[in-house]
Amino acid sequence: MKKKLLLTTVFIGLSASGLFAGAWTQPKNNFYFKVGLVSSQASEQFTNKGKTKKLVSENEAYKNKELGATAYLEYGITSWLTGIASFPVKSIQSDTKSFLRESKGVSDLVFSGKVLLNHFFNLKKIVLANQLTVKIPTGYDNTNTPALGSGQTDFDLKILAGGSFHPVPLYASGEIGFRYRTDFPANEIPYAAEIGYTFQKRFLIRGIVDGVFSLGNTDEAFDPSTLSQGKPYFPEAVSYLRTGPSLIFVIKPFLEANIDFTTVVLGKNTLKSREWSFGLAYKFNPKGRKNG
Repeated sequence: MKKKLLLTTVFIGLSASGLFAGAWTQPKNNFYFKVGLVSSQASEQFTNKGKTKKLVSENEAYKNKELGATAYLEYGITSWLTGIASFPVKSIQSDTKSFLRESKGVSDLVFSGKVLLNHFFNLKKIVLANQLTVKIPTGYDNTNTPALGSGQTDFDLKILAGGSFHPVPLYASGEIGFRYRTDFPANEIPYAAEIGYTFQKRFLIRGIVDGVFSLGNTDEAFDPSTLSQGKPYFPEAVSYLRTGPSLIFVIKPFLEANIDFTTVVLGKNTLKSREWSFGLAYKFNPKGRKNG
C-alpha cells in the first residue's frame, strides 16, 4: 500500500475544551460556540520502541512547529441529540538553520452527532452518550512536506460517560471508541478522560488525559527526518498518550475563557509535542443568556 505523508502532530488543533466536551449534550436550541488558538512544537520524537531521541536531519537538529485556529460549534438539535462541527486553519513548519518548509491552509473538517442515552434508558447517577464523528479532508495536497492532514476520510464511534459528585463541585468524564481509517495508516482506539473542580463559581481547574492506541504494527520504525527532506513517509501505526492541566475562567454566565497545556508523555512513532491552547466560548440559551 502506498504510504502517505501525514502531519506527525496528529492533533486537530482544538483546545482541550473542544476536544473533551464530555458526555453532556446541549439542551434543545442551545448552542456553544468557541474560537480557539493552539501552538504546538516538538524537537524530539518517540521511536518505535517508545524511547525519545532528538529530531535530526542531515546531521542538523530541527523543530516541528504548528500554529492553528479553530471555530467549534455545538448545537442542541433535540433534547437528546447534539450536532458538533469544527473548522480548523493551520500553519505547520519544519525548520533548521539551513531550511524552512511550511504549509498553510484549512485542515480537515470534523462533524459529529452526540446522542444522550439517558433519554432512552433510566440512568440516574451517570450521564451516558454515543458519538459518531466523521473527519473530511478539504482538498489540500497530502504529499506536501509537511502536510495539513492525511487527505482521507475517517470515522469515529465513541461511548462517553460522565458524572458529578454534588454537593462537592467536582466532576469526571471519560470516553473510548474505535476509529476507522479509510486508507493508510492503521485503525485506532482513541480514548480520553478528564476531572474538574470548580471554585469561587468562576474558575474550573481540570486535569486532562487523552491518547490513541493503534491497531497496526508499531514496530515499523518512523524516521521524521525523511519528512524534513521532502520525502513523503509515515509509519503504519502511531500511538501516544498526552496529559496536562486546564483552567477555565467564567467571565459571564454566557462567556468563558480557557488556557490549556498538554504534552505527549508516552508514544511510539510520533513526536514528543508540547501544546498551548487558548479559547473564548459563548453559550446561547434562547430563554435567556444564562445557560443551564
